[in-house]
Amino acid sequence: MMDRYEEKYDGDIKELLEDASYSLVWGDEADVTLLAFDKEELVGIGSLWTNSVHPNREYMGIFTKSENRRKGIGRQLYQQLSSLSESKVFQAAVSSKDSTAISFLKDCGFQLARKCYTPVLQGDFSSSNDQMSYLSLNEATEEQWDELVALQLENYRESHKTINTLSDSISITGWKKIITAYLDKEHSYLLVKDGRVDAYILCYEGEEPGEIEIGYVGGQDVLNLPHYTAFYKNAIHQLKRQFEKVSIEADDVDSFAFAALNLFEYDQSDSWDTYVIG
Repeated sequence: MMDRYEEKYDGDIKELLEDASYSLVWGDEADVTLLAFDKEELVGIGSLWTNSVHPNREYMGIFTKSENRRKGIGRQLYQQLSSLSESKVFQAAVSSKDSTAISFLKDCGFQLARKCYTPVLQGDFSSSNDQMSYLSLNEATEEQWDELVALQLENYRESHKTINTLSDSISITGWKKIITAYLDKEHSYLLVKDGRVDAYILCYEGEEPGEIEIGYVGGQDVLNLPHYTAFYKNAIHQLKRQFEKVSIEADDVDSFAFAALNLFEYDQSDSWDTYVIG
């Protein structure tokens, strides 16, 4: 039996999702939430939601109780959600380790569009050129700040355009507010050429003292990646001397961030994968 979400089911939903390997938006935060029951027991949930930053695909999440899988419940949820959607274009994100979820998405016709890696960076560089010149973001002029935000927005649009295009309504000012939340300006770096921003690494506060996360990596021209990579290498070397734990978030569709990630060894089988359909 399928039913629409009601607040009275909140406790059952939370209990069901304790075993989920990914987060799923439901209830008031979703556009649609459907619930599947076996008699009176909640055994599955599916929802659609939208994102104002990436509004061109609907996000879909479906989860069924382990002992109730392979009974067509997930497929029914998918078909019902699809029938309620006007756009018919969806994306879903799952762990690369969740073979059951991946098999289900592929059976429904979804295709892999992106892999996102979030490893802690291991190892160091004994041959880094410590004399390479770059700026801390704290040292940037107002003009360089404006250049950075415009460049980072351009890089972000480019790397996301084939999956879920960034909203056209986002302004430079609005984007600056987004990327500067929790930004560690002292430990974010700019490569400057003739006074203008040529490449960057933006770092964010970690969850614990002694931790920092590389959130955005970019540059003016992907053809200059060999030069940028030397900058990334030196800047990350400096970060690793100052912090106990340095992590990175890098998508395989982002040439700049992926180049920085591939300076290190990491588990290529461990990623957060985006699947799309429509």
